[in-house]
Amino acid sequence: MVLRLRRQRRNRHPPPPPDRPLRHLDPAAAPSSAWAERNGLTVRKVHIDRGRSGYKNVSRKGFDAAITAATAGVVGVLIVWKLDRLSRKGIGEVGKALDDIGRVGGRLVSVMDGLDTKNDSARVTIEMLAELAHC
Repeated sequence: MVLRLRRQRRNRHPPPPPDRPLRHLDPAAAPSSAWAERNGLTVRKVHIDRGRSGYKNVSRKGFDAAITAATAGVVGVLIVWKLDRLSRKGIGEVGKALDDIGRVGGRLVSVMDGLDTKNDSARVTIEMLAELAHC
């Protein structure tokens, strides 16, 4: 399972010492890692884009790495704290990610939105929220 976070500039914190748990890494990490734990998953990697907008056309190495891991089948679940933290580029980008993740049998989970693509109805809601985040 991969955890994908995008930190806003106003939430900048120094990185935690190596001995501190994941939940201290970022405010969004606590509910996301708690969801993973409740569902019997282990966080294998955390991808963060510090100060990078999910709306602008900028390089987002964390986003790219998380999507690559999920679409290559390296991990089975890509968890985002909230869908608009994944992307604000609308259904074009999010739809492609959903198709590619689904093709390898993976899942996308949005913790705060309560969405998990293992449920068929979640995809329609994710598509709608992705397009609203673009507006």
